[in-house]
Amino acid sequence: MASYPMVLLVPAGHRLASRRRVALHELADEESVDFPPGTGSRDLVDRAFATAGVRRKVALEADIASAAAYVRYGLGITLLPEFAAPDTPDLRVLAVGDHTLRWTLSIATSSTRRPSRPLRALLALADEYASTTPQRPDLHDLTSQGRKPTTDHQG
Repeated sequence: MASYPMVLLVPAGHRLASRRRVALHELADEESVDFPPGTGSRDLVDRAFATAGVRRKVALEADIASAAAYVRYGLGITLLPEFAAPDTPDLRVLAVGDHTLRWTLSIATSSTRRPSRPLRALLALADEYASTTPQRPDLHDLTSQGRKPTTDHQG
């Protein structure tokens, strides 16, 4: 299992772009780009806003690969797992200061069947990746290169 902080991605010209950290209530009037309902990331973000008592506007649904492009073109802002936030001059990555949102990647396998060869290869890669990235990212400097996840992998 690997766990990543969720970060806010905004265009470089956005009113919050000069900030390092924002509170969820500051995003109430923003148009958001988000994942479809029922996905883990969307559920996590929806619960965080509901818990904070903040209504938000989801203007566009996207996948993890295209969300940043929609933000880049001014179609909204998005909360992404930190590993998915591109480090480019036209986008800004901000920490969400009042809530610790963490996106977790888990791999579940059958307890009654022996893993297939491809699955064993995937699990070996996941173990290798998780064992080489134990440090926590510094949320005060999210624009640095080499952002890595924290891990809680049980191999």
